[in-house]
Amino acid sequence: MKKYYLAFLASVFTNVIFSQNNRSDFFENVSPAIITGVNISKLQNDSLDCTAATQPFIFLGLSKPLSSSLGIEFSGGYSLKGSNVLLPYSRYRFQYLDFQAGANYYISPSLSFQAGITPSFVIKSRFIVGTDSTIFLPKTNFYNEWEAFAGLNFRFQGNSGIGFKYFFPLKDASFHNIQLYLSIPLNTGTKKTNEKENTDQSKKQILELKNGVLIVRLKTSENAIKYLIENGKTEEAETMKQQQADMNREIINSFRQRFSFCPVYFFFSSQTDAALKGQFNGILLNEKLEIDTSIKIINPIYYFAEFDYLESDDESSTGTGIEALIVKDMNMKQLSRPFPFFVRKNELMMGTRNIGQVVTLLNYNLQQYYNLCNISVNK
Repeated sequence: MKKYYLAFLASVFTNVIFSQNNRSDFFENVSPAIITGVNISKLQNDSLDCTAATQPFIFLGLSKPLSSSLGIEFSGGYSLKGSNVLLPYSRYRFQYLDFQAGANYYISPSLSFQAGITPSFVIKSRFIVGTDSTIFLPKTNFYNEWEAFAGLNFRFQGNSGIGFKYFFPLKDASFHNIQLYLSIPLNTGTKKTNEKENTDQSKKQILELKNGVLIVRLKTSENAIKYLIENGKTEEAETMKQQQADMNREIINSFRQRFSFCPVYFFFSSQTDAALKGQFNGILLNEKLEIDTSIKIINPIYYFAEFDYLESDDESSTGTGIEALIVKDMNMKQLSRPFPFFVRKNELMMGTRNIGQVVTLLNYNLQQYYNLCNISVNK
């Protein structure tokens, strides 16, 4: 179990490093925070009649979002862990320099799943008998211990956070440990300004979309089909063509039946150049996936949408590998938070959504955000 956990973490951080190593501005959007709380720890030695002890810690943390669904976090500081022995009454008290490196998976804008690894260095270890008799134990002088952790973090107003982490002993760890914490961000004026600009932009976009139109790009898989034909795999090519057509019909039907936020139109990805120029006459499709010249877009305000893979916030990234229905601007660049610009097809702990469910959820998210923005505008 431990080796698989470590392999997972190594994979995450390797991808992070390779996706970021060519960026000189890697440290942009790094958010510092003070993290404080308690360790609820118990000595691993089962031969003793031990109970848990609650001891404080304080860390300095740095976090950075890599995309709308993934981020990284590093922290370190001073930490106390301990355990009590009932008979005769005595206490173990260890002082540590703790460091944590982890990945955050954003389940929602306010909730994230955390996993990572913790090297700890013992500064001082004591065994206290009764009230005043202290014995210093040999685990001192920066003896190192290793643990892995998993937990949840909930962010609330001002980007402050509360959460917990459960620690899995890996090597030489002395205690079983649960950590409860409060994260207090050290915000800068620039970050607050950027957040306000993003909020103002998202409000403008949702109001525009409500009064505009959404144009959905449908894939054709023409390059893959052409490759199969050229290699003599005509049956596979025909199967792929039919599957893509069936999916496109399902997308159209789902929008027709489940999407009411604004008018919707459709075009094939092979007509992307014309769409980017705003030339929609002669490329729009009807329910039969046929170009219908009678369909006209009169409204000059439009946004695009398609089933695609989310891009990282970092421009050099090749993507997140997360498939979603994504709303994009007139240049087909995905929007950003707080605009609810995507719905994942696969959600952690929720399973795989079908196309109809994804479209329904996008419609709901857009309407809820529009209501929120419309209320604030009219105040």
